[in-house]
Amino acid sequence: MLGLFDSADDAGPEAGPVGLGPLHPQRHGALEQRLQSPDILGLTLAPSASAQMTGDRPGGFVFEGSIEVGTDTAAVQQAGQHDHWTREAPARILMAAMIPEQPVTIAVGADLSLEARLALPASATAGVVICHPHPLYGGDMDNPVVVRAQEVCAELGLATLRFNFRGVGASGGVHAGGVGEQDDAAAALDTLAKAIGDGAVAIAGYSFGSRIAALVGSRDGRIGGIALIAPPLAMSDFGFFEDRHVPTLAVAGTRDQYCPLDAFEQFMAARPWLIGATVDGADHFFFGKLFPLGEAVAGWARRLPRGSAR
Repeated sequence: MLGLFDSADDAGPEAGPVGLGPLHPQRHGALEQRLQSPDILGLTLAPSASAQMTGDRPGGFVFEGSIEVGTDTAAVQQAGQHDHWTREAPARILMAAMIPEQPVTIAVGADLSLEARLALPASATAGVVICHPHPLYGGDMDNPVVVRAQEVCAELGLATLRFNFRGVGASGGVHAGGVGEQDDAAAALDTLAKAIGDGAVAIAGYSFGSRIAALVGSRDGRIGGIALIAPPLAMSDFGFFEDRHVPTLAVAGTRDQYCPLDAFEQFMAARPWLIGATVDGADHFFFGKLFPLGEAVAGWARRLPRGSAR
């Protein structure tokens, strides 16, 4: 199993779009009263970590998310995960050869639509749908882990589609307890498959989103790859997950309270076909560890099958 470490001269936190203010009172109460509750899976804010600033790295800055985070505390606004960032976001930072994302709408049946963002290279031969963490506790498609996964896949020339589950952001409907969300992910795969024609499709998910990705990926015959980021093994049953004979990544932090290292190692041992990776020192939210997480996702993405260019 691959272990990922920050470099020895990387003393500072990762750069990235984290710098949120206090949680909504109801969410804050849930954190204070039920720290071990499965309901808080997918949060990207810990009470003791309200900001994460950019830091210098050899060779320049590494941008882990979709906005810059400034050091001016006056610019910090109170925000939930899908309300506002620390300040008005500048233009999205794109790496060389990255394709800008465009807003798209995903139809789920006849009366439900989801907001999404699609990055589509001109000759895409593969693409990835990315599922976000728990909708009831701030999870959305702008989560820093989701953004990091999207960026590294796009840098490798893959089409990417991230979306908001029902009831989140501008998506219609209400939370459906993880059942309707499977329909959302399947509809996202339909949208991506249509966009890339004969290209191969894969699915990735973080926390709550990893369970949705595992469920949908296990039964969709089109799937060419699955990535489970911080699967909440301590709270959810993944016993159904079997070999699909496609590149399949499982990655977690060594200090993940919802995916304990011993449970993760047992999960991996029972599934020797998995591509396993641990991020040293990372908790469930990957604070300060987005860069090594991205390296694990990139390693998986390079193994994905490619179809025919449209």
